[in-house]
Amino acid sequence: MKTSDIALVVLLSAVSIVISYWLGNLILGDPSNDTYEITYVENISSELRQPDDETFYPKAINPTVEVIIGQCSEEEDWDVASQRCVPKKEDNNKPEDGGDNPNPDDNPGV
Repeated sequence: MKTSDIALVVLLSAVSIVISYWLGNLILGDPSNDTYEITYVENISSELRQPDDETFYPKAINPTVEVIIGQCSEEEDWDVASQRCVPKKEDNNKPEDGGDNPNPDDNPGV
């Protein structure tokens, strides 16, 4: 590049910087003239009050309670209502032939 080309690039860069600064202030305004409204936080008190029932439903599941999955023995089932393992009830839906498959039509070997 010639010296005149470099001078022209520098001049155009300087002019574009000045124009963009002027347009930015024209469109956005001067930030030092802006006013801000500040809200102050209340002092923290040591008083505890009951949470609103509308916000905190008292019968909801407590996420802080430890839940252990799979701790019931083979003779027990998990009872959702009492939240504990209970003895299994007699299953009346067992097949009469004593096999594991409750639907004999599903046995391909028969």
